Amino acid sequence: MHYDIVIAGAGPGGSKTAWELAKAGAKVLLLEEHSQIGTPVHCSGLITRRTLNVAGIGNWVIQHEITGSLIYSSKGASARLGDDRVRAVVIDRPALDVWLAEQAQSHGADLWLSCRLETVQYENGRVRIGVATRRGRQSITATLLIGADGAGSRVARFLGQHTNSDRVSALGATVALPWLEDDTYVRVFVGEDIAPGWFGWAIPSGDGLARIGVGSLMSAKVSQRKLLQQLVARFPKEFRDARFLQFSGGTIPLYRPIRTYGDHVLLVGDAARQVKPLSGGGIRTALLGAVCCAQTALEAMQENDFSAGFLRRYEDRCRAEMGEELELAHNLRRLAYHLTDAQRHNLINLLGHPVLNRLLNRKGDIDFPGRLFSLLVRQRNVREALLGIIPLNAAMPRGRTTFVLD
Repeated sequence: MHYDIVIAGAGPGGSKTAWELAKAGAKVLLLEEHSQIGTPVHCSGLITRRTLNVAGIGNWVIQHEITGSLIYSSKGASARLGDDRVRAVVIDRPALDVWLAEQAQSHGADLWLSCRLETVQYENGRVRIGVATRRGRQSITATLLIGADGAGSRVARFLGQHTNSDRVSALGATVALPWLEDDTYVRVFVGEDIAPGWFGWAIPSGDGLARIGVGSLMSAKVSQRKLLQQLVARFPKEFRDARFLQFSGGTIPLYRPIRTYGDHVLLVGDAARQVKPLSGGGIRTALLGAVCCAQTALEAMQENDFSAGFLRRYEDRCRAEMGEELELAHNLRRLAYHLTDAQRHNLINLLGHPVLNRLLNRKGDIDFPGRLFSLLVRQRNVREALLGIIPLNAAMPRGRTTFVLD
């Protein structure tokens, strides 16, 4: 069985790519290892409205609106950011995944569920893919294989691009928190004894429910369940009367530069490390990557050139679309990782300063934290205050990325 393009993984990146390609007339097969699209859920579903625009989906998928955040340190500092403006929305993440897959199918893409990619090899100018299905093992050939198969991507392994560095192990839960019924503030908890190398969170999702969780760098080798239990016990006011309904866990492969292309192969989404380094968010970046991926694949079909040299333009596209922000956030994350708990405590106290707080509320954007930091370091009074807490020079990125005001 032969397809123009086989896409492994029916998450947002894979389904959006399949949709764009099928719409343009390509013969596309979308593989999903689970029996249902959108499950299990490994995402909090906190995004901006611009992400919905990139997805092409309407507001019906929104479950709750978010206007700000409350940040807590392990040493007792806290800061409140936000006002009455909606900064983000919490969505029904499974519904998004299902809708995107349906769009791909409506334009002619085939979808195989309960189908796991097992082997990849080159064969006579194409790729032969071995898959495990309910009916047993099958073999498929494709002119182009796109790996959208998540953090443990077999396609990335095939390209020699899988690495365990900069990976976060996370555990999330849906909990009933009735007192959060009308709350519109995300809670963030930081500290090495709270979440080594990462953070804890609580996101109101409407109807008295919240999505809470905690994560740590995989290198920390700690129990996520224990961290979550400790988080709830440590902040009894924020988690009072919490009733756990459902757990989910997963790995977050934070952005770092890798090669996302090879002969007859491309990577997108988590498999390509297209994940925000500061928050772990990957929906918007996966969708942007999908658009770049589909454009490149269609050009390769038109030119009948699927060599690594030709497909390299995909990486160039992604860099132009989102590379600067990801690189900047990557450098900021390196800085944040080396902060002590005392420095984090002082920084959170600084965030509550009226002048800085007003600036953050006016310019803050969860999709572009690097731009905000760029703005902050251009303000003399803010820069001087920051210099008293953290070594800003350690955050300065190399290469073309610079801290400039929009």
